[in-house]
Amino acid sequence: NMGAGTISPHLAHGVHKVNVEVVRGDDVLPADTVFNVMKFDVEGFEPDAAEGLKGAIERSPHAAIVLEVWAPAWREIGDLADLLARFTLGSKLAFEIGHDGFLQRLRLDDPQAMDALRDRSDPFYMLLVPEDHWAIDFISSKLRRAIK
Repeated sequence: NMGAGTISPHLAHGVHKVNVEVVRGDDVLPADTVFNVMKFDVEGFEPDAAEGLKGAIERSPHAAIVLEVWAPAWREIGDLADLLARFTLGSKLAFEIGHDGFLQRLRLDDPQAMDALRDRSDPFYMLLVPEDHWAIDFISSKLRRAIK
């Protein structure tokens, strides 16, 4: 992804401004929409996008979710653990997607691991999947370490 944009005045670099209408996904999607995969990459507003798609996320408990996590931008919205809960809504395994395509297991229930994520200044991609996801064997083959 080579492009970038923002709706936040303090994050903007002043290159080009365009007015856009912002709508909640749940307000425009049919009420029975269910996803297999969801991707969130909206320049620091992923938690807001998840809130706007809360109904779709709740109806899609078996979906794999890929999201960009950018702790410095998310701090302005709330606590990282609370914001990640908007995406998980249940038991999901979490992985960091490395630049090389390999996965590193993230322990969102470990306070020290969460502190390390809160302290990160670089954006990174996270994969969230249910423990019984159909692609868990493929995911396991992409791990730097085996799932325990």
